[in-house]
Amino acid sequence: MASTSTINLYLQLFLLAGLTFGLILAKRKRFAQHGWLMFALVAVNVSSIIMVMLPVALTILTRFSGTSYYTITILHGILGAVVLLLSLRVLAIWRFKKPGESCFKLKGEMMRLYILWLAEVILGLAVYYQLYV
Repeated sequence: MASTSTINLYLQLFLLAGLTFGLILAKRKRFAQHGWLMFALVAVNVSSIIMVMLPVALTILTRFSGTSYYTITILHGILGAVVLLLSLRVLAIWRFKKPGESCFKLKGEMMRLYILWLAEVILGLAVYYQLYV
């Protein structure tokens, strides 16, 4: 049976695919669907952080001090916190309203957020690789 970390790895890759699909929805001006998809992806990611990533990170940070596991986990955690806060900020501005000026002003920030989330997934892959491969 696959470990929770392995399942979470697949989940994160699925979320990244969802983010890419969300980008396509926005490019096609399907903003309401884009917003709801992003809300769902952030909610799933928050659940993943609470149920899998935090417990694993706490284990790494308490047992592997001074190793490459430790350093990559710290970087992944910091970037993850930034991504989470920026995601929640964008969702708070949207507040389930019709797309309007406030959303369109965030276009550049949303694209940077996509890139940061991609970087976070890459660091997460590095953590996973060091721990399980």
